[in-house]
Parts: sequence; C-alpha cells; structure tokens
Amino acid sequence: MLESRIAPAAILTFTDIDGDVVKVSSDQALTATVSFTATGNPAEILVSGVGHDGASLAFAVTKSATGDGLVNIGRIMAPGLDLGAVTVPGDLGKIVCGNVNNPRPGLKSLTARSIGNYNVATQGGFDLYSVVTGDLGALNVAGSVLGISLQVTGKAGAISIGGDLGGDGNFSSARLLAGGIGSVKIGGDVFAGKGDESGKIVSFGDLGSVKIGGSLYGALDAKADNQGQIFASGNAGPISVGHDIIGAVSEQKAIEIGGNAGAITVGGSLVGGAGKFSGGIYIGGNSGAIKIAGDVCGGVGDRSGQIIVGGTAAGFIVGHDIRGGSGSQLPIITEFWQIKFGAVSAPVKVGGDILGGTGFASAIVDLGTGAPSFTLGGSLIGGGAALGQLSFPAGEVIAGHTPLVTIGGDLMGSAFGGGRLEATSIAKLAIKGSIIGTTGVSGLTNILPQVSIAGDLGIATIAGEVQESSEGGTLTHGQFFVGGNVQSLQIHGSVTGGTTQATAIDIRGNAGAIRIGGSLHVGPGTYSGGVIVKGRLGFFQIGGSEESIVRASSFGSVNVVGDVTGYFFATKGSFDFINIGGSLRSDVTGGSLDAVHSLGVVKIGGSILGSLGVGDSNLRAEFAPSITVGGDIVGRAGVIPIFQFSEGVGAIRVGGDLRGPQSAETRILFNTSTSVPTRGFASLSVHGNVENVFIGSGVHNVSYTGLVPDTTLGPVTVGGDWISSSIVAGIGPGVDLLTATADDEALPMNNFSRIAAITIAGQVLGSAAVNDHFGFVAHSIGPVKIAGKTYQPGATPIELSPITGDVTIRVI
Repeated sequence: MLESRIAPAAILTFTDIDGDVVKVSSDQALTATVSFTATGNPAEILVSGVGHDGASLAFAVTKSATGDGLVNIGRIMAPGLDLGAVTVPGDLGKIVCGNVNNPRPGLKSLTARSIGNYNVATQGGFDLYSVVTGDLGALNVAGSVLGISLQVTGKAGAISIGGDLGGDGNFSSARLLAGGIGSVKIGGDVFAGKGDESGKIVSFGDLGSVKIGGSLYGALDAKADNQGQIFASGNAGPISVGHDIIGAVSEQKAIEIGGNAGAITVGGSLVGGAGKFSGGIYIGGNSGAIKIAGDVCGGVGDRSGQIIVGGTAAGFIVGHDIRGGSGSQLPIITEFWQIKFGAVSAPVKVGGDILGGTGFASAIVDLGTGAPSFTLGGSLIGGGAALGQLSFPAGEVIAGHTPLVTIGGDLMGSAFGGGRLEATSIAKLAIKGSIIGTTGVSGLTNILPQVSIAGDLGIATIAGEVQESSEGGTLTHGQFFVGGNVQSLQIHGSVTGGTTQATAIDIRGNAGAIRIGGSLHVGPGTYSGGVIVKGRLGFFQIGGSEESIVRASSFGSVNVVGDVTGYFFATKGSFDFINIGGSLRSDVTGGSLDAVHSLGVVKIGGSILGSLGVGDSNLRAEFAPSITVGGDIVGRAGVIPIFQFSEGVGAIRVGGDLRGPQSAETRILFNTSTSVPTRGFASLSVHGNVENVFIGSGVHNVSYTGLVPDTTLGPVTVGGDWISSSIVAGIGPGVDLLTATADDEALPMNNFSRIAAITIAGQVLGSAAVNDHFGFVAHSIGPVKIAGKTYQPGATPIELSPITGDVTIRVI
C-alpha cells in the first residue's frame, strides 16, 4: 500500500503590500496570523500548533497586475514550535522557532530569496535577531544575507548564500552562530560592519567546508571581538576565500580554528588591519595546505596579518610577497613571528620577497621543526625596530630541519638586523643573490648572523657576494654561521668584512670544502671578512686575493689564485698543501702562514714580501716538507723571523732573491725547539742573490740563547751573490754579539752542528759599515764553493771578503 500523506493545506491567505495574493500552506494543522506594518507590509507571521512539531511552511504568491510575484516577510515567529521546511519567495527579516523539549530539528530547512536586505523596514522597526532552538537542517538563500544575526542553539547543516553576508552597525549583525556547522558556501563577500561581533561564521563545535566566492573583510569598529570571523572551536574542513582577506580595525582574527583544519585557500591577498590579530589565520591543530595567491601583509595592528598553525600544515604557498607591518608588538610578547607552523609536511613556496616592516618581529616566517623544502622566489630583506640598545629585527625565515632551501634573491640586512635565514639543519642551500650585512645604528647589541644553522649544513652555494655588517652593533657570530659541520660551501663572488668584530664565515664543526670565487677582503672590524672553522677544513680555495684571516684546527688543501695579505692558521694541527698563485705580502694585515704542527707542501708562485711596512709576512710551524717560492723573499728588519720552524724544513727553493732591507737583517730560523733534534732544512736553493739575511738553526730565539739540541743544515746553493748575510748552526755570537768572530761559542747542548755544503755562483761581499760581521759558522761545515773556487773549512777561519774583512767561515 502507498504511504498515506496529508496534502498541504492553506492556513493563512493575505494580500501583499503591492497587491499580490499570498497563501501560506502547511503539511500539518497549524494556526497562523499575520500583522502588517503601517505601510501594509506583512510584518509578522505568528505560527502556533501544539503537537505539530516539524510542520513545514510554504508561501505561494499569485502575482497581481501591480505586484512583483514576491513577498517580503518581516519575521516568522513560531516560539516553542519546531518547523520543517520553510520557503519564502522573497526577503525574510528574521525567524524564531524551535521546541527545546523536542529532539527533532528546530528548523529542518529555510529557503529564501534573501534575508535582511530591507533591514527592519519590513517589520516596521524591531530587530534582525533570529533564533533556532535546536538544530537547523539547511539554509539556502539565493541572494544576500545582510545585517541579520542567526543563532542556532544546536547544529546547523549546509548553509548556502548566493550573494553577500554583510554586517552593519548593530551587535552581531551578519553573524551565523551554531553549535556546529556542516558546510558554508557564500557566493559573494563576507564583510563586517561597525557593530561588534559582526560579519562572522561561528561554530562552537566542528565546522565543515567553507567557500567564500568574494573577499573576507574585517570589522570597522574599534572594539575587541571574541572569535575570528570564521571560527570553530573544534575541527574544520577546507576553507577557501576567492579574493582577499582584509583585516579589521578591531581585535578580530579572520580565521580561527581550535582544532584541525582542512586546506585553506585565498585567491587574493591576506592583509592585516589596524586591529590586533586582524586579518590573521590561527589553527590550533594541524591544517591542510595553505595557499595565498597574492601577498601576505602585516598591518598597523599588533601581530596583524599573522598565520599561525599549532600543528603540522600540509604545505604553504604564497604567490607574491610576505610584507611586515608597523604593529608595535612589545618585546615581552613571545610570539616573535608573523607566520608560524609546528611543522610543514609539504614544500613551502613564496613567489616574491619577504620584507621586514617597521614593527617588532614583522615578516618572520617560522616553519617549526621544518618542511621538506623552502623556496623564496625573491629576496629576504630585513626591517625591525629598537628598544633602547636592543634590536628587534624583522624579515627572517626560521626553517627548522628543512633539507632543501632556495633563496632566489639577496639576504639583505637593515639597521636593526633581519634579512636572515635561521635553521636547525639544511642539506642543500642555494642563495642566488648576495648576503648583504646590516648598516646604520651603532651600539645595538643583538644583531644576529644573516645565515645561522644550529646543526649541520650539506651543500651550500651563494651566487653573489657576502658583505658583512657596517656601522652597526655587535655581531656575536659570523655573518654566515654554522654550529655543526659543513659538507661544501661555494661563494661565487667576494667576501668583504665590515666594522663589526666578527668573521664573515663561522663554522663550529668540520668543513669539507669552502670555495670563494672572488677575494676575501678585510674590513675595519677585528677578524672581519674572515673564515673560521673550529674543526678541519678539507679544501679551501679563493679565486682572487686573501686579506683577512682564515683559521681552522687543521687544513687539507689550500689554493689561493691571487695574493695573500692576510693570515692562515692551523690552530691545532697541520696543512697538507698550500698553493698561492700570487705573492705572500705584508701590506694589509700581515700575509702569514702559521700551523701548530706542519705547514705541509708550500708553493708560492710569486714572492714573499715582508717589508711593506704594515704587517709581517712569515711562515711559522714545527715543520714543512718543502717550500717553493717562484719570486723573491724580501723580509723586513726586526725581531720577527720571516721563517720560523721549530723542527726544520725539507727542500726550500727560491726562484728570485732572498734579501732583507738595506743595512739590516731579515731573520730565518730553523730548529728552535728545545727538545727535537732534527735537520734545520734538507736543502736551500736561491736562484738569485742573498742579501742582508741571517739564517739560524739550533738557536732558540733571535738573541741566540736557550738550550737547543744539535742541528744539521743540508746543502745551500745560491745562483747569484752572497751579500752581508750569515748562516749559523748551533753557535752563539759570544760577548761581542757579532756573527763569525773569534768569541763565537757553542750553545749549551749543541755538541755537534753541521752545514752540509755551500755553493755560491757569484761573489761573497760584506759591508762598508763598522761593527758588523757575517759568515758561515757551525761545528762542521762541508765544502764551500764560491765563484768556482772550493774551500775546505777547518780549524782555521777563512776570510771570504778581504776588502771589508767581515765575512768569515768559522768552524767551532
């Protein structure tokens, strides 16, 4: 048998203000009355019917010659009565229904052409506050919903609005509130008015999908709001806004979800307003992918334009820029970021720049524990503000453990810092521009490195240059800082120091390779422009010149294409190999090679020039297997030796002259150790002249004093002349402090020292000055060949310069 049905029956008929005949029907025996405004509009339909909960209401309009075929109802009042489907072919001002004692929905569905479009005019005054006691099955509005407040004490199902959801100056205008909402679809804009709590979708439970075809505009009042414009205390489905999110004047968040959320998509930009938190997206749990097609911009309000996800986001994409605002976020606030995630499980991409604003901590992007990758299409540019002597920078990326990081432009600091990348670890880092340090305010104390990796860094490339801070505050770490190990760092341009007392590159672990395509320039600050590696540096290359400091516990291979006027130091170990294509010069900071143990094989294509008056060019270590200099070795006067090796050197080859300044000696010392009896050098070959040089082996210091062991010097070959110079092995000068004179004596513990052989192709000359003396002195000296003549040194001294009488071979 067919199910029995009750045909809808008319319960009320009346004539509309424009002459249309309106019939109100129901599928149950309800009672209804109508009252009119002074102008004749149906102000109120009052419905009653005890025991008829769930009854539907339908409005049928018979169009008259003067009518529009629609009916605009001021309000539908069914207090204490649940309603079924309610259909209004026109505008509805408000509806009140629902039986608190009945488990069925308070309103099964409401369908209308529009709601609230005539404000309270269709009611003749009153209000637009609708209340559904119980659940609301569905809300379908073809046009706009304006100014109304709809409160559902239970849950609401699907809500569909074809036009706008817009507020006005009244409290909670254009607010949809329920204990849970299935889904919301709005074809136009959602905008708040000047009324508090206006322009909102509020779910005190879960919220399904939300789709807004237009923009989401914040409140125009200056009051604090309790919840965000789209709010759910529980979880939420995907949320999309077709155009922009524009922040409020008041303290009103744009999207606020207490639990997890689905994907969030904004077709335009997210822009903070004048209110605190305005224009922000806040997710307490996890979220789907967040995509902003345009910009993310902070506003004037404190922490405006924020995006905060407490858990993990399934991706984050911004089509254009992230711009910091001018909000006066106080330093005592711990929320030092504009965008923050607990983690991001998919790639993060920002198509344009990240630019710090003038507010504290603006344009700071914090990826929490990290993301699979981070790509910035443009530059990372600092901003910020200062409070006293403390700087609070803006414009930063905090990447956590992010394997792949790409910066398409520059990292550029500001007067307050910022323009920086911070991470826990990165496997591959590519900066396609330059790192440009901070400039401006003096005395600020917490300027931070522009690249700071707490752990390990894999392969890193910088296509441009590294320029350190200038005229700024104290930089406590290097401009490029790594707390762990580095596999490879390549800088295509130059590294330039600034005025801060910090190095350009500071690596606290080991570094596999560092390559600098340009030069390493020192600045006014101590150690500026320098490279410091606490562990071992396996390979180091500079395509230009080196002026600053390069320091590591030990080095593998070092290659400098140009000159070295700076300082290389193996603080705990040795070098394997040093190759300098240019010269080792003293005209900037010193031009020194220094190691605790061995310098390794040293090759210098140019000269060693230690007499240029600024620093000292010298080589210091325990030992070096060989030293080759393509040009001259030119020392300076003074007590600092140009060579100083406590355990000796292998072969030494000089392609030009070996000389000191006029009328003064350059000192070269070997075997100055007090405990290691090794050869001073295996051989010494000078292609040109030797002039104004003192070569000492087995002497502990420049005063020839100290307890040193026996020492041996290999053969010495000079292609030119020997002028006003000496070689001494294990012998002190005696009382007269002159070399190769009668009172020379063996130093303590030097029972035997030897010079294997001496060959000088040119002549041996002394000087016309008085109170000086030169020569060759040791316990034993092998054959001495000068200008083709051979001498066999023995007990009798041999004078080599009869005219001046001041160059002697003396065997002690």
